[in-house]
Amino acid sequence: MRLTSIAILTSLIACSKNQDTENQKPSAGATTKAGDPAAPPSGETTVKKEVVKKTVDKTPLPALEADTGGATGKPLWSIGFGGLGIDSPRDLALAKTGDIYVAGYFDAEMTVGGKTFTPTPPKPNKDPKQKTVATSDAYLVKLSADGKVQWTKTWGAARDEDAKAVAVNGDLVAVAGNFLDELVLEDKSHQAVNSDDIYVAAFTADGKLAWMWTAGGIDSDGANAIAAAPDGGWYVGGSFRKVSSFDQTKTEYKSKGGTDAFLAKLSKTGDLEWVKTFGGAYDDTILHLAVDERGNVYVQGHFKDKSDWGGGELVAGGGSDNDVVLAKYDVNGDHVWSKRFGNAFNDVAGGLAVDRAGNITMVGSFDKSVSFADGDDHRSNGEADIFIARFDPSGKLDWAKTYGSDREDVGWGVAADAAGNTVMTGWFQNTVNFGKTTLGSIKSKGNKDVFAIKHDAKGNVVWLQTWGDKDHDQGRAVALDDKGHAVIAGIYRFALSVTSPAIESVRAPDDRIPKPDTFVVKLDR
Repeated sequence: MRLTSIAILTSLIACSKNQDTENQKPSAGATTKAGDPAAPPSGETTVKKEVVKKTVDKTPLPALEADTGGATGKPLWSIGFGGLGIDSPRDLALAKTGDIYVAGYFDAEMTVGGKTFTPTPPKPNKDPKQKTVATSDAYLVKLSADGKVQWTKTWGAARDEDAKAVAVNGDLVAVAGNFLDELVLEDKSHQAVNSDDIYVAAFTADGKLAWMWTAGGIDSDGANAIAAAPDGGWYVGGSFRKVSSFDQTKTEYKSKGGTDAFLAKLSKTGDLEWVKTFGGAYDDTILHLAVDERGNVYVQGHFKDKSDWGGGELVAGGGSDNDVVLAKYDVNGDHVWSKRFGNAFNDVAGGLAVDRAGNITMVGSFDKSVSFADGDDHRSNGEADIFIARFDPSGKLDWAKTYGSDREDVGWGVAADAAGNTVMTGWFQNTVNFGKTTLGSIKSKGNKDVFAIKHDAKGNVVWLQTWGDKDHDQGRAVALDDKGHAVIAGIYRFALSVTSPAIESVRAPDDRIPKPDTFVVKLDR
């Protein structure tokens, strides 16, 4: 199966730009013995930091709130920003104030709220015959609840930086991603150990840098996901290759194969509390995280062949493509349960959410067939179909639904409200029947169109919204505020007539294949 647009939207198994076709304080990474890049340094003893475990709160989570009904999903406002290069959102998060934080990366230039930003220039190539390659910088844009630009932060150095995830916790907003060579933010500069390294940068509500944490080793490492913890701290997930270190004790973690997944817990001030690693002989990574009110953390990611995520070996459905892993860990990172989903073809982990009662909803795409429990079998209608599946806190399937046509249809982003409703976004091609909706079967206007669909706690469709133009338009992230309004970010080219007037992408005259810009749309509950 060819999932070209998924390769464009995100790194599916690792975090460096050379593993992402569209597109970390100095790290305490490993030094190496000459001639053996994967070995620990000769004569050096690695000392693991003693971790004091927290008491696991096993009191029942609160019940779901009653749903008030009358939801419409009506578009309230839309905004676009970008330039002549690639401007791509990776994630978004909402503060309790209603403010919206959008994180991603850009190259060439990006205009937001009337101000133009350019990436840090690349270093000239020493060989005059070799072309100097343009670089990308990370961005964080803050919008008010009514869509007005509040401020924009960009950061980077001479090579590529990316912001892949963002979360809000109290008065701080934290961004996670990966960087090459050097990470420069305000008056702080951290050097990478070697290739890509991991970073988390926390900002105050007015955009000032509060702290920065980096980690990594001799090969490509990066963070794909970050989530706020109830104690004011942060959970971070991603992957590392070969040997990596996550704090100044120089404890070394060796991958079992290609990339191993890591799950780390940081304090409110960015200090490492603990780290867990998972994997097998091939590539394993965490792509999405969600956290419940007791501090249990839920993981969605990819693995191949065989992989141990803390509860014993999971065996993939055959073939050389990815399977999806869904796992639950307690406040200490100790394994509660883990499950795998997939077959011999590619299965995509597209998003994860948990509601106040601890019900887990995950989305993504599958090819050919998928089962989420015994007797729950689904067949795709074509190249790739969308899935959405909801599980109770013990990991038992409540319900699952799939949607698609003969081309590529992908769920990429999901959020849950206090009543257990979920809103999923992503993209679709050709004509797709999204179930019982007032719109019936929907045909995309161009190559790919954006969809946003709301399900109630029982899996019934509440509303469906779609939008797009004649090219690739994709939903990449979604979040819900305390009133149930959905905010969706994604990419678009040409124009989007979500609200009036339509938002227009930045493009050169007569450019038939412009680079994508970022859109943000707010929908009524």
